[in-house]
This record gives sequence, structure tokens and C-alpha cells, in this order.
Amino acid sequence: MHSFLLIFGLLAISFTTTYAEKEELSETGLDVLNKIRELRKEEEAVLEAINDEDQKDLILANLNKEEVDTDNLEETDESARVKRAAPKPKPKQKPLGKKAFAAKRRFNQRLRANKIRAARKQRAHVQRLRRNQRRAAQKRQAHARRVRQDRNRAARKRQAHAQRLRRNQQRAAQKRQAHVQRLRRNQQRAAQKRQAHVQNLRRNQQRAAQKRQAHARRQQLNQQRAARKALLLQHRG
Repeated sequence: MHSFLLIFGLLAISFTTTYAEKEELSETGLDVLNKIRELRKEEEAVLEAINDEDQKDLILANLNKEEVDTDNLEETDESARVKRAAPKPKPKQKPLGKKAFAAKRRFNQRLRANKIRAARKQRAHVQRLRRNQRRAAQKRQAHARRVRQDRNRAARKRQAHAQRLRRNQQRAAQKRQAHVQRLRRNQQRAAQKRQAHVQNLRRNQQRAAQKRQAHARRQQLNQQRAARKALLLQHRG
């Protein structure tokens, strides 16, 4: 009865593990898993076909030794990443039976899978850390680039403002100079007009004086003519 319950429990565990594996694994993974199971069945069948118990024990001992050697190699490989205490020398063990050897092999396979998964997680963590560091460095570089661009833009704006200010000052100075020149030119023209007006006035005054003198001479001549006519008329009368 106890053995029946044990077999039923093992079948239930294997069914649940296969169901969970089918949920997690893809088609290629399931194919590989089925092939590995077939190889295990073939290995168990070959071991069962051996009639000599001594040879079977030696084969199981050699396989167990190979498993232990591979575990030791993996532990030495992982020791570069994980610090552990020095392994203690193990006492010599009796060769395991078929079920114990299969359980030991499954345990070692799970251990290797867990170690591989842990190493994969550690590599992924390192990759994420490096990626985050690269992103942070890129963000810092972009921030520094934006700061430099803003500073250069502000410097260009200040230079353009100074240039506009100098240009406006030069234009204002040119306008003042042009205004002064126009004012001087207008003053010169006004002085020339005043001089011309004075000259015209003097010339007109001279002409008027000449006209008055000519008129006075004509009046004298007319008076002299009238006097002569009067004298002639007196002599004739």
C-alpha cells in the first residue's frame, strides 16, 4: 500500500511538472525535453539489461563520479562570480542505486539549471546596469550639449544686440551729421539770399536815384526849352 501511494505521488508530481513545463516551454523546447526523456529511458533500459550486478554497480559509480566531477567543475566556474567556502573533502560513498542515481541526476540537472538561470539573471542585471549607465551618460551629454547650445545662443544674441546698438548709434551719428550739414547749408543759403536781397535793394536804390536824376535833368531840359520858346515868342511878338 505504501509503495502504491509512493508511485501515485510520483506520477502526480511528474504530471504536474510536465504540465507546468508545457505551459512554460515552446515547441522546440518540448522536442528537446522529449528527446532527453527518451535518452533517459534508453539509458535505464540499458542498465536494466545488464545482468551482472557488479558491472552495474561499477557503471553507476563511474556515472556518479562523472556527475560529481561536472558539479565540481561548475562550482569552480561559478566561484569567479560567487565567493564560497572551500569545499570539504567528502567521504567515500557507496555506489548509488538506480533510483537514487536518477534522483541525484535530476537534482544535479535542476542545480545546473538554477545556476545557469542565476548566471543569466546576473548577466541580464549587468546588461541593464550598463544600459542604464549608458542612458544616464547620454542624458548628461545631451544636457551638457543643450547647456552649451543655450550659452552659445545667448552669446550670439548678446553679440547681435551689441552690433544692432552700434549700428543704431552710427546711424544716429550719421543723421546728426546730416542734420548739421543741412542746417549749415540752409544757413549759408539764407545768408546768400540776404546778401542778394541787399544787393538787389542797393541796385534798385541806385536805379531809382538814377531815374530821379534823369527825371530832374529832363525837367531842367524841358524848363530850358520852355524858357527858350518863351523868349522866342517874346522876340517875335
